[in-house]
Amino acid sequence: MIFYALKGGQEIFRAYGSNNVLDNTIGSLYSQALTSASEDGFKLTYQKKSSNTYTISGTSNTSILYERTVFAPDASTSVTVSFRYPISEKQTWNSEVDKVIGSLHAYQAVTYTNSSSGFTFADLSGLEFIFTSGAGAWYTSVKIAPDGTFSGTYHDSDMGDTGSGYPKGTRYDCSFSGKFSALKKISDHEYSLRCESLSVAGKKNTVKIVDGIRTVNSAPAGIEANDSFLLYLPGRQIKGLPQDFLDWARGPRLGTDFSKLKTLDCFGLYDTVLKTGFTTGWK
Repeated sequence: MIFYALKGGQEIFRAYGSNNVLDNTIGSLYSQALTSASEDGFKLTYQKKSSNTYTISGTSNTSILYERTVFAPDASTSVTVSFRYPISEKQTWNSEVDKVIGSLHAYQAVTYTNSSSGFTFADLSGLEFIFTSGAGAWYTSVKIAPDGTFSGTYHDSDMGDTGSGYPKGTRYDCSFSGKFSALKKISDHEYSLRCESLSVAGKKNTVKIVDGIRTVNSAPAGIEANDSFLLYLPGRQIKGLPQDFLDWARGPRLGTDFSKLKTLDCFGLYDTVLKTGFTTGWK
């Protein structure tokens, strides 16, 4: 999708996704992006590459460039957003860029067959459970390992929350880890489990100011230690699911009308204490 300014018709940003049929790596796409930016007259002021994402930013005589690409965990798909907006409109677009960039994810397709050998935490390996409302740039992400341990991140941005020393706003972030246990079958497509432990990396509420942004190390949203959970598998009947779970499931799966589905087409994780819902596969 490509979006243009109403006045003047300039392209402001584009967003696109692709199956990785050409076997690209994050490194090859990163190199292509650097070449393209240079050929288009941008002088890069920021560039960073990790194992599954790259980010570049820079300026030309008239415009600001900000681009990010993210690979799925298995490198089967990638998604990209690329902003190019007038320098004169920097204050207008900076906060919007942050919202979009903060919510960018790529996911592999989910396929699951409930085998007779029984369901274990290993069947969830490689999946990412997301809790978000779909409004704004906040989300909690959880990945579960074969032994039931999990790791996750939480991110929220409030670019309007500014002050002396942080004119670019405030971010709330954290990395956390823990362990799920007591996985017990309720039916072929539903299991119960418990969050045995959860800890946040670093000291909570620690504040740092970096590049004009105040960053607060906070607790994750939507999950707490000792809470009981329900795990829903693809194929679980929509009828009978808690309404709280369905309301939250619409966040990461914008455009999905669950009232028109008979069964879930994703995995779901429901905190029965907080009444919060995580799902796999953003749409």
